[in-house]
Amino acid sequence: MFGSPTTLSVGGTTTLTATSSTDVGPSPFFIEIYDANTGTALAECGFGTTCSVTVSQSSAMTRTYWAYISTLSTAFPPAGVQYQSLESVFVTWSDSGYQLSLSGPSLAAGPQTYTATANVNVGPTIYFIDIYNETTGTRIARCGTGSTCSVLFTPTIQGTGSRLIAFIESGDVSGIQASSNIQKSILFFG
Repeated sequence: MFGSPTTLSVGGTTTLTATSSTDVGPSPFFIEIYDANTGTALAECGFGTTCSVTVSQSSAMTRTYWAYISTLSTAFPPAGVQYQSLESVFVTWSDSGYQLSLSGPSLAAGPQTYTATANVNVGPTIYFIDIYNETTGTRIARCGTGSTCSVLFTPTIQGTGSRLIAFIESGDVSGIQASSNIQKSILFFG
């Protein structure tokens, strides 16, 4: 699942899109998109390979979204889950004007550098640039000055690898000012 953009002004809209490798139409299952913070089903699509929904917030906040292929359900998580998206999508509404992106290699033969780049120097602010391993929920870097934050990280070889995300935040999720894209990376031996 992906969302674009991941940081926007309060009242702005972004589109979340979940994609399946096969058409769910001939099956009893649906592609569903949920707001994980409220447990609310936002979209249910009973045919095709994609499901999209436009979301907006009227106040500053960060929301987390998940997609599933499951039986039609309003419960969160839904009943009869056949597949869950590999990563959540974080979307931040903020009037700070801050933007953030995360880059690094998607395939790694060992430790690699991953860099979060902001459009602002966080030094004179109360905010940090933090990079998290979303797979484990662990913060792996924190930078309190400058507009970039880098970390040397070795992704996992298991399953789908590691998923990293960065935030401009004041130290907890209630203070998030910007969310980055998800950077996926997997360890390989060449």
